[in-house]
Amino acid sequence: MHNINNYQKILFIVLLAIILSFFFRGDNPIRGTDTAAYIDFFDRIVDYESLRNIYYMDDYGFSHLSYVIKSISIDSRTYLILLFFISTVTIFSSYYIFLKGESSSVFYLAIVLLLFSSSFYLLNINALRQGISLSFLLMAYSFLFNRRNALAVIFLLVAFLFHKSAIFGFIVFFLIFLRYWQGLSLVSFYYCASITGLLINIEVIFHILNMFGFSNISEKLNTLSKETTGITTVEFKMLVLFILVHYFAWLRMYTNNRLFLFITCIYILTAGLVMLFSSFESFTNRSLLFFGIVEPIIFALSIHCFKKKNEILGIVFLGGMAYFLYVLFHPSFRSELLISMYAI
Repeated sequence: MHNINNYQKILFIVLLAIILSFFFRGDNPIRGTDTAAYIDFFDRIVDYESLRNIYYMDDYGFSHLSYVIKSISIDSRTYLILLFFISTVTIFSSYYIFLKGESSSVFYLAIVLLLFSSSFYLLNINALRQGISLSFLLMAYSFLFNRRNALAVIFLLVAFLFHKSAIFGFIVFFLIFLRYWQGLSLVSFYYCASITGLLINIEVIFHILNMFGFSNISEKLNTLSKETTGITTVEFKMLVLFILVHYFAWLRMYTNNRLFLFITCIYILTAGLVMLFSSFESFTNRSLLFFGIVEPIIFALSIHCFKKKNEILGIVFLGGMAYFLYVLFHPSFRSELLISMYAI
């Protein structure tokens, strides 16, 4: 009976990923500000030799995946659909691996909450490379939680080959093993990283990198230090992150659920690392995408873990629902991220 239930979940994951892939990427309009650049890169792939000359941002994993898809179909629409499918099915599979020891209701609730997150929409519509990278990073964490360290390292390396921001994953892996003898609480780490990030002089960083011959890295960081545009400002997103870090740290005191403690640990450590680079606004904005695929698991687990604690369930439920209602009705979802009326 347990195996049948698992097969149902796997079938649900695949079918939902297919439906979402065609729904978000199968319509006529091309959505996402970076999409045109990806299509241009895809169209320029003629053979493997041409691929070696046009590696996209030196992200070899993404470039080779694009080459494989080009060998299957030359249609750019199919290319976008397949990229969306890969990231989506990997995220859902990570949820399955994380939550297979929990109640099935937690798994389905987490996916429902994920689908109501504008971060999920942004992740798969605009930041294609980072979207796939973060899905592999989440998979690496799910294997780490289940003590399958070899698979965790493999997926971590694959994530890095798709987007350099996965370096955060390497640091978090390291911190997870060190935190217990550092004598530093998670929130203290977040504060230390945030204060350090606020004190960083980016011009000094550029000067040091140029002095040691890393001008290419300096140039890339310079572009990532530029201001971002959009209705939802980076400062407001960081404020929401600040609130959630303390909210989840507070909830940790009320449960001994191993998964909840593990995933909130990853959340707060990553939040600290993001704040460490808060001087680079555009980079920070993209880094915040990771939290959009982790928060649904935490909120779903919160409701499940505390369902027998009447004194805290109401706060958890109201806090979680308020957050996702905010996401659903925020102007950025209704205008910038409005789903095309032409979608199937």
